[in-house]
Amino acid sequence: MIITRAPFRVSLGGGGTDLPFYAGKKGGCLITAAITHYIYVSVHRRQLDKLIWLSYSEQETQSTVGAIRHQLIREALKQVGGAPSIEIHSMTELSEGTGLGGSSTFMAALLQALYTYKGSVVSKDKLAEDAVKIERIILRNEGGVQDQYAAAHGGICLIENTSLTDVKVRQLPVKAEIIKHLSQNLLLFYTGVQRLSAPVVKAQTEENNPKEIVRFYDKIKEIGVSAKEMLLSGDLDNFGRTFHEHWIRKREFTKKMSNDTFDQVYGQALRRGALGGKIVGAGGGGFFLFYVPKNHKKFSEDMKKIGLIQVKFGFDFEGTTTILNKNI
Repeated sequence: MIITRAPFRVSLGGGGTDLPFYAGKKGGCLITAAITHYIYVSVHRRQLDKLIWLSYSEQETQSTVGAIRHQLIREALKQVGGAPSIEIHSMTELSEGTGLGGSSTFMAALLQALYTYKGSVVSKDKLAEDAVKIERIILRNEGGVQDQYAAAHGGICLIENTSLTDVKVRQLPVKAEIIKHLSQNLLLFYTGVQRLSAPVVKAQTEENNPKEIVRFYDKIKEIGVSAKEMLLSGDLDNFGRTFHEHWIRKREFTKKMSNDTFDQVYGQALRRGALGGKIVGAGGGGFFLFYVPKNHKKFSEDMKKIGLIQVKFGFDFEGTTTILNKNI
């Protein structure tokens, strides 16, 4: 029995600049943070048959890898091997389709489990590279590299890339005291709306001409670089205000990012003390992340009254890891 886990993530600045059409021209640069909510994957060998048993949101029993309906599991097994006579289960603390990088989080945990099952030790970069290869290159799902590298590495990371395969990641040396205050002031709320990120990303390119898209991401990257400096120096209130600047820019850029209801929620959050906020991920649903410098309890109560569900979190600094290895 192998059990692995991988963390979800929240974007803290520069999100979207890792997308290939921009990164290939100007270079992606973003800050992302893994959080203490996880997807778990278990893998174990079946002794009495030659079947592939899968349990996720559905259940499958197949005799060959090629017959597997779940695309990510199918391609991961092609990449790593391990079938037949294998059983795979997944469990999640938070739903996918909520802007926290769920599919890539699952992919990292699955690959870690399969490599461990095969007796291989792989680096966190290898996990992320394989996840990007499967999701972005083989399956051609729209998106960048943030989710895979955040899930694999954990921590508060600076990710820079020029393509899907040229990626540099490093942990930001944020002081412990700053991390403590940051975790207190960042409040996460679920909107109750799930969505796939790929259609939202695609819509952004369809709504605007190429020059406007590049100019938009130039500004997003500039905001992200400023956010990084503020984070490192401990200027957290101004760091929180970069969320608002990001919101304004993105709201002007794409209609798919928000809607009238979310705009009203955001406006109420500002009136109740948030310095800024964002819909985590591509937009259109999922989670709001607000920076709130004080009166956290009152703010949370007010958000609950308008229908949001708070999800408390800390920062994960382990990344994808194996938590049980009884490989017989």
